[in-house]
Amino acid sequence: MPGENSLPGYSNVDLGAILEALGTTKFSDPDPAENSLYRGTNWTHVLNGLIIQGGLTYSYSGFNHTVKYNQAFTKQVLGVFLSHRNLATSGYYVGSVGLNSFMVVKETSLLQEFYWLAIGV
Repeated sequence: MPGENSLPGYSNVDLGAILEALGTTKFSDPDPAENSLYRGTNWTHVLNGLIIQGGLTYSYSGFNHTVKYNQAFTKQVLGVFLSHRNLATSGYYVGSVGLNSFMVVKETSLLQEFYWLAIGV
């Protein structure tokens, strides 16, 4: 029988509302203090209030490096993740995490590049 054990169809769906809920990925330049080689490598995607963002950053030898988010989180950071760009190496990790930035802590003596990903609301 029609309609049995099924959900009614959506007849008044606004395509614009669906696209707005899906969000649009925005690309941006990193903090002006970052090297110009990293232009256009940062991105942000807002998906129904969930902010997903990432980019490419570097850390000088022996220094902790603060990375500013492309878009500040307003309530909570759910996670920040790092991945080394070129080497399978250890000695780096995410240090302090805030709503506007996070710290890359590095224990090695080389200039290193990292991909980062942050998720929050």
